[in-house]
Amino acid sequence: MKQLPLKRLFVWVLLLVPLPLAGQQDTTRGQLLAVAVHPSGRLYMGDAACRPCHESIYDQFAATAHRNTSRLASPESIAGPLQKPDNTLRSGTVNFTLEEKEDGVYQTAHVLAGGAVHSHSERIDLVVGSNRKGQTYLHWEGNRLYQMPLSYFTPSEKWVYSPGITPGKAAFRRPVGTKCLECHATFFAAASADTGNTFDRGNHLLGVACERCHGPGGRHVAWHQAEPDEPSKYIIDPADLTPDRQLDLCALCHSGPRADKQPTFSFFPGDSLGAYSTPLADQAGDLDVHGNQYGLLAQSPCFIQSDTMTCSTCHDPHRQERTDTALFSQRCAACHQSVESCGMAGQLGDSLRDRCIDCHMPERPSQILQVNTGQADTPVLVRTHRIGIYRDLPDSAQP
Repeated sequence: MKQLPLKRLFVWVLLLVPLPLAGQQDTTRGQLLAVAVHPSGRLYMGDAACRPCHESIYDQFAATAHRNTSRLASPESIAGPLQKPDNTLRSGTVNFTLEEKEDGVYQTAHVLAGGAVHSHSERIDLVVGSNRKGQTYLHWEGNRLYQMPLSYFTPSEKWVYSPGITPGKAAFRRPVGTKCLECHATFFAAASADTGNTFDRGNHLLGVACERCHGPGGRHVAWHQAEPDEPSKYIIDPADLTPDRQLDLCALCHSGPRADKQPTFSFFPGDSLGAYSTPLADQAGDLDVHGNQYGLLAQSPCFIQSDTMTCSTCHDPHRQERTDTALFSQRCAACHQSVESCGMAGQLGDSLRDRCIDCHMPERPSQILQVNTGQADTPVLVRTHRIGIYRDLPDSAQP
């Protein structure tokens, strides 16, 4: 039998042999290992496997909201204050505290009932949310994931009740399902046929990471470790997809609630979203936190009049730039080259150059998400992706 060269043999080992999932580096051999395995057999390698060849992109992407939309919990990744007096929320007969202990950060509810105080604590295991608007927190109970009662709301810099949690309730067992994780993680494997909130704790990849948009990288990494000088193979570049498939990749999570035709986490870059799920008719074009931003964009004259416009026409997915209104205005200017053509040019002058989206993609209050600080509800603002002329903007929203 002909012997394979060692580097080619490693390719087959990586592609055919089940690999441990405990970490990203096998220190005994110095080879990268899979961090998660999809039911189809495709291997997720994790972002660390991308860095040796794509260091600059890796470093930029590490700061994005997508990459940080879910992380392991630590005092560093938890944005809310953990020191007195700001680590508390008081609401009626229930007081909550957040505190760091030797093995992690805990949420504790202190409930006054029958003249006595009853306390319940859970350790925060996962952080969900990039902290642009806030964070919510999850904890493991066996193989089940639950949302915790308190979240952090960045605009007010306060602990608040989590979405879906009734104020005044010490509710630590709100189930977190696969649909939530599909848009806040790259992959989670179900622990069994129960696909509710039961997961394989050793088989997941947090964050919307590189492989969410480029596809599982096992074969790609194996190829380049064995053939470092050969052209790229076995990876998807979304820029090579048709505009419709590029839009489908974003619409998976940015087109509102959808009815599944296929199991969660079975959609891969390049697939047709219509074969995977269908939009719910009553949610078409809605603006909200989990609303149909793709549907709103599709209603825009800019989109309708273009054959090539996609989300990446305005967004660089590798950079954190969501708050840079001047940068987005520059991208508007790629097609709308004359600022003087704006109907407000005479009134606003040069000030409109850097704030196109404030007038043409304004922020509106969420209709479904209210943040409760224990005393009152606070609106959450969401920027619409329907590009148009809005004549009802208050003076405070004008440049």
